[in-house]
Amino acid sequence: MSDECELPRGIHPDHPRGDRFWASVVLDPADDPGNAELIDLLDGAEWAGQVRSAVDSTEVLAEFEFTVDVVDGVLTAVGIILDTDDFETSNVFDFQATPTGGGPITFLAGSTITVIGDVTRATGS
Repeated sequence: MSDECELPRGIHPDHPRGDRFWASVVLDPADDPGNAELIDLLDGAEWAGQVRSAVDSTEVLAEFEFTVDVVDGVLTAVGIILDTDDFETSNVFDFQATPTGGGPITFLAGSTITVIGDVTRATGS
């Protein structure tokens, strides 16, 4: 992989407790010529992503489920978590793609998610 390709960096959303959460990585050669080589490298890669309360925490609060598509030469990887009820107020996450026979490549490194309280409940809750 070319060292000139810039990987997507961390994001820092606020998110309502309990709702679905998703994040995505889009690699488009039109944005960065080095992405074409990276997209080829990631063909068939295994994607993983975890949410933890802190970088060094041993407890995984949630794992992302991934959909990865390449359309017209543009790679889009979307990770979704269906339930954020177990999240702490402040959490960290990233994505890793592991190409066949290679080591992991980390995307969205340094990402945080701040869970904000929800107020509206079903009647009787």
